Amino acid sequence: MYYDVQKSADRIRKLRENRNLTQNEAAEQMGFSFGGYRKLERGLNGGV
Repeated sequence: MYYDVQKSADRIRKLRENRNLTQNEAAEQMGFSFGGYRKLERGLNGGV
């Protein structure tokens, strides 16, 4: 099964934007570090 990391990253970004959150606010709410969240939203390995 193929998992599209970039498609997931785009979806996460859109969900954050729809809630008018900054990346830092979203990271705090999800319990991630800012750097980890940023990687997640960019579709890079490392997420948390």
